[in-house]
Amino acid sequence: MKGVPLSTYVQDNTVADEWRFMLPWCDHVRSYVGYCDGESSDAPGQSYYGLKIYSPRRASIIQSHQEADLDIKTKRFHLREALKLLSVVSLVDQDTWKKLLMHSGVVATVKIAVPEHLDGQFPARFLLELPYGKRTPADDYDSFMKGRFVQDTGPEDVLRGDLVFFCELEQHAKSSNKYNATLRKIISIWREKQQVGDIPDEIEIPLTIQANVYIGRNVVTYTQNVLKAVRHLREQRWPRNVNTKGLPRVTFVLESIGADLRPIPIRSDTTSLVENLARDGIICSGLSFRQELGNALAAPVKRGAARKSVGRLLTSLFGGVPNAEHTNAGKYMTGPRANSSNQLNLNSVHFHCEPFRSWFFERACSAAVINQTTSHVSVAMEMRDENAALYTWRWQWVCYGFFSERACRLSRLQRLTLQRICLSRGDVEAMRAVMLAECPEEILLGLSHQEQQHKRHDFSIKEKTSLRLQPMNTSEDLGSNSSFTVSKEIRGVKVLGNSAENGWIDVLVPGLGKCQTRRSSLVSNDTPVNTTGVSSLVLIFEEDPDDDVLCQFLGLIGSSLQSLTIQVSSFRTVMLERITVNCPRLREIAVCTPAVEVRFQVRDDRLQNPITVHPVVPSSFEDVTELVTFFCAKTFPLVRAVRRLRVHIRRNYDNGTMATSFEKFYGILLFLLQNNRTLEYLDVMSARNVISKICLLSKMSCQRNRSLAFSVLWHHKNGVANGLGALVVSLSWIGVPSD
Repeated sequence: MKGVPLSTYVQDNTVADEWRFMLPWCDHVRSYVGYCDGESSDAPGQSYYGLKIYSPRRASIIQSHQEADLDIKTKRFHLREALKLLSVVSLVDQDTWKKLLMHSGVVATVKIAVPEHLDGQFPARFLLELPYGKRTPADDYDSFMKGRFVQDTGPEDVLRGDLVFFCELEQHAKSSNKYNATLRKIISIWREKQQVGDIPDEIEIPLTIQANVYIGRNVVTYTQNVLKAVRHLREQRWPRNVNTKGLPRVTFVLESIGADLRPIPIRSDTTSLVENLARDGIICSGLSFRQELGNALAAPVKRGAARKSVGRLLTSLFGGVPNAEHTNAGKYMTGPRANSSNQLNLNSVHFHCEPFRSWFFERACSAAVINQTTSHVSVAMEMRDENAALYTWRWQWVCYGFFSERACRLSRLQRLTLQRICLSRGDVEAMRAVMLAECPEEILLGLSHQEQQHKRHDFSIKEKTSLRLQPMNTSEDLGSNSSFTVSKEIRGVKVLGNSAENGWIDVLVPGLGKCQTRRSSLVSNDTPVNTTGVSSLVLIFEEDPDDDVLCQFLGLIGSSLQSLTIQVSSFRTVMLERITVNCPRLREIAVCTPAVEVRFQVRDDRLQNPITVHPVVPSSFEDVTELVTFFCAKTFPLVRAVRRLRVHIRRNYDNGTMATSFEKFYGILLFLLQNNRTLEYLDVMSARNVISKICLLSKMSCQRNRSLAFSVLWHHKNGVANGLGALVVSLSWIGVPSD
């Protein structure tokens, strides 16, 4: 449940008289802006929740290109002005902003899901569907059959696309009289409502981009072309805003770029893309990779070349100067207040691991140790056949890359998500050996123990240093092409032992693995200030772990954790107390099962008063009715610890007697809302055949009890079994005083 979007509530969708002058602008938005609530296929931490701009397109294949271009140009101009005005309204009056979105057909209900950290605010932020190119006409069935959903995606089309149109300096060169008059009215209302402070001279509206296979087979080339558009926008020189008319300058700016590269294997052009992202200092919402190599790099004669290419990718992905030395580049990449940067800034990185032992995985973990670019990493560990040795090997590298003393000291990682995992007692013992070892690299690389002169000392390799690739294990064959020169400085290099051969020493280079270099090429780094380590961990289990094994694992890696999410098929309630004991800084635990998701506050803000599980509590989360009934009791500390609750109705009551069972369960939910005042949020997920009953019971309940106010939200969700559309129903107590 951590990070799951919640809902912001609008009690009435009628636009107030003072704002009705905005209604004509809603017509320019209708059909070109929609609400996006993420996709089930999105990588963890990389789902977009918010508004999405759909570019106008050619109406039909029978429409001439000249007529279509003129029509698109006119519609885009009106759309840009309308979105600017609506965005300013969002800063003045959030309720009116939401109502105008409903009037525009952007959202269809009085309840809008927003990310939790926004605390109910729904910002004017937009996902741009196509940075450049045009959607295929709806009646061009031949193109659809060939998988061509986007046209005009050549390099010559880049500067004519939506990204440049919305964000370039020209957006201020032409503005309609109607736009200026409407903006003046909005600012006038703003000044009347403003209690403290001045109206800003600059208002920036953030746009974000997510490149995926929808735009074409070669998502890498498309993203490279988007970078050309970004460079073009960054070269523009913005004059200072001279506010002679008393109006702010409203500007669309590029906030971030994301790319899902999982559908394609890692190739040399993938490396070039990541290198360009790092060189340009791009702010990325997320990057996703599959560890499989393309045919060219996977060829036996390319073993050395493949490792060099992957090493360049990983050092660009994770490498950089520590935050203390890195100047903050600002929030946006374009616009009047954009700052340039020479370091990649990532919100999230995801790796999908294929079900075999891959040299890519161990090198990725070695690079993650010195991560300076992202605060969130997620790893999906796919397994098709039982292979205990492979799992143990992966767990050891995960421990080293994300939880080891070096990782806590060198990496800025805060959040980690591990998917499709299994955990055995042997895995934990192998991880314990890595975590407690004086030199864990010896265990990971199968090296004999040597006395280390620089146990906690790290080095950098100078630019243009010569390296020799070395095997990471006895079975790895690198071929003859193993020597190369690094193009830039690489930090976080670990010296392996003290022996030298003709001046060459063994080192572990982040992203490149075990190498040899000359001792004279190493530069000593000052040890940076100790970071806090991973503070938020999400564990999604393929098979439920043994309770003792899970506690041993958390006791091993959980000293820095403040938030923990566990997804399992069943959960024993007593584990809440056991987990809390093993994680001394833990403040909240979210438990997710197929039937229910619950978030608990297990310690207070001062890390005191840890949660206790009374003997009378339900023994497990299996019986949801029993569990929710217990949450109605105010006297138990465990009940007061519940903060958020999500229940899956269809899974619990689809048994032929759903009507009676559901009515009884709904009554329990009402009683829960009446009695549990520490519960902050309740979500009820249901199927279509239950929604009408929920709506009816909600209305009846509100009529009977004026201290409760409910709103209902439902929307179709993908991937539901048997073709049923899942419906989300949110019931929120909003504290209306009772008589």
